[in-house]
Amino acid sequence: SSLALALLLIDLEGRVLDGGAHPIAGATVRVAGLVQATTDSEGRYQLSVPHAGTYRISASRLSFARAAVDVPVREEMNPVRVPDLVLPLVDFEVPG
Repeated sequence: SSLALALLLIDLEGRVLDGGAHPIAGATVRVAGLVQATTDSEGRYQLSVPHAGTYRISASRLSFARAAVDVPVREEMNPVRVPDLVLPLVDFEVPG
């Protein structure tokens, strides 16, 4: 049943920050090929994955460089706390 499937999902929780440790709202956080979420005003997000394994979590936002981390997930770790993803601001050269 769909309820049984929902109970097997493992939640991943984390934050997306800029280089000054300030939260980035509206960043897209993805688990490649599976799911994606958008960060809230505090830079927080939550995703769910279907089973244990190692997942690549990536974050991106306009004007920032992309960041990614590989996260080992075990069922007994639910929810899994993902290390903070830090997105450096991209320097744009303005023609003078």
